[in-house]
Amino acid sequence: MVHSPVLRRALIALSCLFLLATTGSPVVANAGCDALIATFSTRGSGLPDNARLAVCHDVIKTRADNGDVRADVVRGYLSQKGIRLRRSARRARKAYERGSAKDLGVAHYLLGNFLARRIGASPADMRKAEALLKRAIAAGEPAAVPVLVKLYRSGALGPKSDEEIAALFATTKDGGPGTLFSQAKFLLETGNAVKRAEAEPLLRRAVEKGHPEAHHMLALVELSRATSESGARADRLLRDAIRLGHVPALNVLGRRQLAAPDVASQREGVRLLKQAADADDIDAAEALGTAYAEGRGTAPRFDLAKKYWFAAAVGGSDFAKLSLLYNHARLTKAEQLNVNGAFSSADGFKTDIGRVLLGNHYLSMVERGRRGEFIKGEYFFYTGAMRAFQLASTSKVPAIAEDAQKIANHLSRNKHLYEKDLEARRARRKTQFWVGIAVAGVALLALAGRNAQYQSSTSVTEVDTCAGINGLGWYGSSWATAAAFVGCRPY
Repeated sequence: MVHSPVLRRALIALSCLFLLATTGSPVVANAGCDALIATFSTRGSGLPDNARLAVCHDVIKTRADNGDVRADVVRGYLSQKGIRLRRSARRARKAYERGSAKDLGVAHYLLGNFLARRIGASPADMRKAEALLKRAIAAGEPAAVPVLVKLYRSGALGPKSDEEIAALFATTKDGGPGTLFSQAKFLLETGNAVKRAEAEPLLRRAVEKGHPEAHHMLALVELSRATSESGARADRLLRDAIRLGHVPALNVLGRRQLAAPDVASQREGVRLLKQAADADDIDAAEALGTAYAEGRGTAPRFDLAKKYWFAAAVGGSDFAKLSLLYNHARLTKAEQLNVNGAFSSADGFKTDIGRVLLGNHYLSMVERGRRGEFIKGEYFFYTGAMRAFQLASTSKVPAIAEDAQKIANHLSRNKHLYEKDLEARRARRKTQFWVGIAVAGVALLALAGRNAQYQSSTSVTEVDTCAGINGLGWYGSSWATAAAFVGCRPY
């Protein structure tokens, strides 16, 4: 029993708060979910986050079952993302199609985005996606603009000029951070110095409105200036992007901290990279693997280094694949087989610099083989280098393409000479092997003869150093020749 009136009132208040927290107010909860459905759009900060959608799942389902088209579209989005529902692209597409038929702008955007990103999409799908995204832009869905820009720049709808792409931004009146960022990103990607200068004010406006990726991109612009002041501004922008939940900013800031001279900064770099790698950032996993291998900012741990390299390589990092190839001898046999099967082919490398480095690595292996370190895999290394430089010769960067083409042509022209040289070295290797066996055999027999004793005419025990070889000389002229070669005369 609680006799104190103060304690009794406190317990009653806590009980009320507990009941309110556990039961909630259905009216208030439903009102929040109704507002979420009514405002489900890419305007402002974009589509609602997954946590809010998961809380409102029951309300969304009930309203969709009762024929609410907008709630049906939201439920389709839940199906596509696998939020409180089994993931189903088919159910999502059907819901988007029903919403698009009712001329909902967000449904136009979701269906167009779905078709544009679908693996194996046909040209007809791409044309349909273009039409849907244009309708979404006209309906005021700003997120449709960057998707259509990306579709145009990919060449899936034929060649598009920069002027045609830039005109898309003029068709939307939305001044939200997403649109500002998309336009700035397009201007930066054009490579035109004037347009790149126009991008920075747009990025700053997007940053002021709290766009996380705009913080990240503006930080990269600041870093390109390579001054201490711009570096400090970049660090502040990256930390703001991290606070807003932008994972790639962890990778950039982590790498910068890891490159700092002081140990404290390096340790923070490892922490940031680990946080990004655990969130499936491929570049961060590759950098973290290198940090563990070199012992930078942490104790050397090759077991963790190869763990993160494998994770990054599976995600497509060319540099992680190269790191595994460079450290091939330190891997277990099972890991070596994995690397040989999945990450050793030049066709699996996607970047120009990755292909060039792979070609150089294979050429260094060929040189090692010519010095006699190994021959077995040398033909693979030669052809792998040739293939790597052939792929690098398709680079859009003229300097890379020209040099890679020269090396590829040289390797291709001299392939038959290399094959003859390799065959000759293999023959010499076999001959050297058997000669070595013969010499070793003779040496062993001579050594055995030193321990063979016989009784002389004076009955004194002596040692005959040739007894071991002469004893076998009876079995063939080759042994007799060998005996003569080491200075023993047959009996």
